[in-house]
Amino acid sequence: MGTSVHPVVVVLGSNAMEIKPTLEGLPVQLVVNENWAEGMGSSIRKGMEAIEALAPGVGGVVIALGDQPDFSAVPIARLLEVRRETGRSIVASRQEGKLMPPVFFSAAHFSALRTLRGDAGARAILQMQRDEVATVEITGLVDLDTPEDYANYLARLNATGPAGG
Repeated sequence: MGTSVHPVVVVLGSNAMEIKPTLEGLPVQLVVNENWAEGMGSSIRKGMEAIEALAPGVGGVVIALGDQPDFSAVPIARLLEVRRETGRSIVASRQEGKLMPPVFFSAAHFSALRTLRGDAGARAILQMQRDEVATVEITGLVDLDTPEDYANYLARLNATGPAGG
């Protein structure tokens, strides 16, 4: 299952110069968030600025994280399918009962995304707009936030192989 989503914007932060070369040649627009220390909210704002400049009038965005190594186009296709089926303005991934990225937001939520602050990302929008949220069940998507998360991921990968999405 694939999907065609354009443009794809990758927001880089504290290690932008080290990461940039690994993305060369990919069909993505790179944006550096100089205010990365403020938290995820500043990266979402920076990404929204880029999306709206590259694709004025776009009907929605998918926000995904760069520290989810098994991420693929499959969850994005599922989010967009549920959006078409339900008409909901937000479609979030759900794993083990917890809402998590990737998340689709329709243009109705762009102004809220542009005002995010701190490190909570778009969680507040999901909580405030709960009646607008449809969900997609996913499995095996890990979020590597700590060295321990990474070590556990590598151990699992060595034992079983990538999870998929």
